[in-house]
Amino acid sequence: MLPFLRAFFLSKASGLEPSPTPVHPKSQAPANIPAESEVSASSGPVRLTFRIYKTRFKVGESLWYQLRVANRGSKMFRVVDRVFKDPWDLRQSADSRRGAFLIATDAKGRELETKYISQPHGPMPKRPFVDIEGDPKLKSRTEQWKQEGLSEQQIWDKAFEFTRAKRNEEARRSNIFIVELKPGDSIATPPWAYDNRDWDYDREIQIGPAPEPIGDFAELEMYPFREPGTYRIKAVYENRAGLHDPAKLKDLKRLAPKSAAMRKILADYAEEAARTPRFYEVRAETRWVEVTVSP
Repeated sequence: MLPFLRAFFLSKASGLEPSPTPVHPKSQAPANIPAESEVSASSGPVRLTFRIYKTRFKVGESLWYQLRVANRGSKMFRVVDRVFKDPWDLRQSADSRRGAFLIATDAKGRELETKYISQPHGPMPKRPFVDIEGDPKLKSRTEQWKQEGLSEQQIWDKAFEFTRAKRNEEARRSNIFIVELKPGDSIATPPWAYDNRDWDYDREIQIGPAPEPIGDFAELEMYPFREPGTYRIKAVYENRAGLHDPAKLKDLKRLAPKSAAMRKILADYAEEAARTPRFYEVRAETRWVEVTVSP
């Protein structure tokens, strides 16, 4: 089946719009950036590597990491995971237990809940940015809220909720990211720092310089490590997004329009899935790594 049709049905099966042409990255050798810890695990054609910049840091500081997935097999391996485009999505991967994600526990072995940090890059903005002027319905509703005597903060909070569905739909449409790894190729999370600067609502810009990442590492914002102690953390890569995925095939049968052309495409999909029933089903899980957080 043609590649763009594969991407189309992968996206449709997960409720997403089709992505652009899949990325075919060149072989990426790990950069020469010191890491205090590096662990790996393999499953099928996949090798997962988890690097940590420092395993000892203070409360209020962040853990910096890098995840890399390499194709050690003999044929193309498809990765469908936005973490390798934007590490901000790591929290979503951890909550859904799909793709590349991290799991952390405290000293008693209790799994940490994923959260959003408000440090070290300054306090959270007092109100969300919402384009009121560009949305006639929202502008009208805002005038109504003003007449009801709501405060400026209350109005912005309501405006944020009012536009949630629209923002979620926009995020849904842009959420899929496909990478096709040839044998020997790899893909890594890009350098990334959590950007939590205040917003100047008059000039519609963020205040101050953007935070810089450390080398080729990404900042782990979903586990803030606010208490001193010893924690354990590990990386997992679980891929259930292959073309053969039974759940996705079931969704295709439900979602595909009832036409002769679409039935033919669905038959091609099922035939190809049957030829490679397990190739994409992998779960690589590294060993636990201890990190120490001091006061």
